[in-house]
Amino acid sequence: MKLSKEAILSSKQPFNPIVRGIYILNHQDEIVYVGQSTSNVMARIFTHNNEKKMFDSYTIIDGKNLSDRDLNNLEAELFVQFRPRYNSHMPQNTIYASKEKARELLGAKGKNIKKHLESYGIKAFGEYYKVADLLSLREMR
Repeated sequence: MKLSKEAILSSKQPFNPIVRGIYILNHQDEIVYVGQSTSNVMARIFTHNNEKKMFDSYTIIDGKNLSDRDLNNLEAELFVQFRPRYNSHMPQNTIYASKEKARELLGAKGKNIKKHLESYGIKAFGEYYKVADLLSLREMR
């Protein structure tokens, strides 16, 4: 098949790299990793391919209009929602706190924090708690 220069140029698409955003790696119908990049999303995705993470597709959420804080919080929300198998820890954020951070916020050293918080109706999201719930409890005490 021979294509003319005009045919090729009539189908051209602008190069529009997404520099900053959240990326989601998928394997079949499973979300296996959630991450973010503030410099080059595609380059970051390719590094995961070299790390032997099994994925066959990806999704990118453009973050050009999001602050660093909003990017971190969105990544954390997706982490909690999907529990991707290759994510090993909660990304830095202002929405969720670990058990250790919950103890620190509430001054509850040595307590079984999960039972303590459940007694106030505060539920865990895996191993994490919503910071807003912890701050409300701290205000009540």
